[in-house]
Amino acid sequence: MTRSMKIFAACTLSGALLAGGIAFAAQPGADHADSASPRAAQASADSEATSRPTPSVRPEGADPLPETQVPIDAKYSLASALEGADDGELARVAAANDITVEHLAEIAADETSRIDDEDRLFYAEPSAPDEVAGDSEASVEAGDASVATPADEATDDSAAPVAAGSTESTAVEAASVTCTVAEWSATATYVGGDKAVRSGHLYLANWWTKGQDPLTYNGVIGTGKPWTDQGECSTTTPPTTATPPTTTTPPATTKPPTTTPPTTTTPPTTTTPPTTTAPPSTTDAFKLHSRAGSNRTLYIDFTGAIVTGTQWNTSYSTPTITADAYSVDSNKSSFSAAELQNIRDIWARVAEDYAWMDVDVTTEEPARATLERTSTSDNVYGTTVVVSDTNFYSISCSCGGLAYVGTIDNVNNLQYQPAWAYTKGVGTGVKNLAEVIAHEAGHNFGLSHDGTTAGVTYFPGHGAWAPIMGTSYTRPITHWSEGEYSGANNTQDDFAVMGANGGVAVADEAGDTTSAAKAFGSASSVKGLITTRTDVDVYSFTTTGGQVTFDAAPAAQSPDLDIKLDILNASGTVVATANPASAQVNSSVASGLDASVTASLAAGTYYVRIDGVGQGSAASGGYSDYGSVGQYTITRR
Repeated sequence: MTRSMKIFAACTLSGALLAGGIAFAAQPGADHADSASPRAAQASADSEATSRPTPSVRPEGADPLPETQVPIDAKYSLASALEGADDGELARVAAANDITVEHLAEIAADETSRIDDEDRLFYAEPSAPDEVAGDSEASVEAGDASVATPADEATDDSAAPVAAGSTESTAVEAASVTCTVAEWSATATYVGGDKAVRSGHLYLANWWTKGQDPLTYNGVIGTGKPWTDQGECSTTTPPTTATPPTTTTPPATTKPPTTTPPTTTTPPTTTTPPTTTAPPSTTDAFKLHSRAGSNRTLYIDFTGAIVTGTQWNTSYSTPTITADAYSVDSNKSSFSAAELQNIRDIWARVAEDYAWMDVDVTTEEPARATLERTSTSDNVYGTTVVVSDTNFYSISCSCGGLAYVGTIDNVNNLQYQPAWAYTKGVGTGVKNLAEVIAHEAGHNFGLSHDGTTAGVTYFPGHGAWAPIMGTSYTRPITHWSEGEYSGANNTQDDFAVMGANGGVAVADEAGDTTSAAKAFGSASSVKGLITTRTDVDVYSFTTTGGQVTFDAAPAAQSPDLDIKLDILNASGTVVATANPASAQVNSSVASGLDASVTASLAAGTYYVRIDGVGQGSAASGGYSDYGSVGQYTITRR
């Protein structure tokens, strides 16, 4: 199938952005074109231009590489290494890092820039994720930093370089500067580009930050620090009571009330469970929908984009961002069968993470009106995540993705879309990309990172479990979280926050009690959905007597639901139960999430009940039932 790129431009709105752990200020932008048919369906690459919406935001941070990706130790400064280099050598180093010679010279002027031991690159290239491109079952040993690198990525010298060496704070030496901004305030919110004075030095905010003292949290871009020291002040600073930046939070009128979601977004109680099982290989990879017709849309764009007029363009002084289509091989003009299957599998995983929500996770290019929110009374809107190897953010960004925070339901939300998932950061395989896409879309729905009070920005999980808003690359069970693990620094209720930003839960399709049970009927199986930790689904059935068996299975790929299955008699007493222990098979697969129960019954009416459960201690090594939600299929035999 040929690839075709579309044009993505935007409207106006203000907010801040979040990149794999980094956030930036957002300001008004331009307008954007109408949307067309899915890019993948076009006859030739770059033959047509179609629009794509952009979201609004609130800040957080630039999202990280898989835990196994560790920058190589750096030895020498770039300036000293390139001293005396001829034009040919300068051109070689610039080409290897996918930048211009002029940009290389600018970076070389900074003595803090580093190269690796063999003088090949001025930024060390992190190792690729331990997953073979296209193999959703590739194993990653938790905590193993020495992982295999896929051959097709290990030799890619054009990959976006990242800052080498230690992530310890490193101040940038600079001449005295004029300080005409306010003293840093622990209660103020700063976004990328803002400045503040601290102890006689001027500091530049690299992204969104609040309460992080520049004296402690400073370093050059690429070290993961929110502040960069610009030098010692040569003038007196203004009073410390200055008003903090106002560009971080959009005006109250741009966001509808969040206490009561619009009632029109909740479907009737007869809502059909979402279609999130992995589609067969014959299914059109660019026409996948988890809940067609929903008022919310999460569009996963694999076909490339030309982005203009958005805050991304403004913030990075890049009038046009050309993002290549998703590609595993070197052929970017068409999609191979393996790439198309990857797209199907990635979609299925992301759709499962959002199965509890009334949102259509799709790979088909939506119309502009489906994504754009034009007023507070407009209840049809959404967001886009572009999957590409194009990283415009920074040559020193080792991030897996970028997104604005809390902007999906803002009026004129297109200004801060799309969110980004970078294959140069996390590879082209199914597992890592699905985790990044779900994470970045989570930012659009208002979620912050899940870290620890010990200073870990992204909690990597424990046992077989990890939070989606941490780093979930190496754990097969990934959930939305409320910070129940030990040392959590973020106890926000993910479901409540997403609900306040337009992510409304679907209506319950089966009752929670025997009196409200839904008839199992004559079919051999039924499909359903657990939407909250308090939701249980009960089905009634009859038997003429004898042995009865029910099997319950969660989603086929990356299930969020850990199932407990019960059979109850007419009085509601449990007569048989099953709740197998879950375990990690590899980074992508867990066992024990399904359940099967058998009972010998007398003739009569009985009930089968399904519940989402946790395992062990959520504080250490296990997980609660908080995020144990998702789709299921119950089969009678």
